[in-house]
Amino acid sequence: MDIPKVRYSKWELEVPDTPIVSLDEIKEICYIDSDITDDDTMLLAMEKAASNLCSSFIGYPLLFSTRVIYTDIVKKPCTPITSKYTLKGVLEVMGIAVKLKDGAYNLYNDADIPDIYVVSESNTNIKELVITDPSIFTPELYPIDSFQITVRAGFGADPVSVPEELKLGIKLLIANWYEHREDQKVGQTITSSAKALWSTYKLARV
Repeated sequence: MDIPKVRYSKWELEVPDTPIVSLDEIKEICYIDSDITDDDTMLLAMEKAASNLCSSFIGYPLLFSTRVIYTDIVKKPCTPITSKYTLKGVLEVMGIAVKLKDGAYNLYNDADIPDIYVVSESNTNIKELVITDPSIFTPELYPIDSFQITVRAGFGADPVSVPEELKLGIKLLIANWYEHREDQKVGQTITSSAKALWSTYKLARV
């Protein structure tokens, strides 16, 4: 059986790009006086790098973000290849769309559940989407990116919502980098302490 090609858009933040750990918190764990500002730019850059590594390690964004999953799910003569999709690292499904040959879209959202599709939860960050109305896959579908799923991930709209274990791992990572700031690998390596704190939130394999 043909396997549908899957592509992902980049995660797009729904909220302002705010540091997960504040500059004051960073200075405290690095034993830097709050009135010393010489390294502020570097510390904020380290915070950004550490937060990005945390997100990559656990497998999904820390703050509310959305992305589109694109699939080519039809084959000649326009019959569905699959009607079930496992979505990893997803908080919720915002809606689905089918792209038509004329460039238009048929859009479906929560108002169309369960007539068009249903979403079940097998894990906190793993969802299963099932198409309940295969007639949406019509012969008029565009051949590429014909089926699109918009999803959301993240813990919340601001850093307060991010679990303390993740924040502590970020802070400890920054402190380690700051202590060894002459090392060329600063901003790349993840310490064992950070991994241990983040592992609870790491996306489970399915």
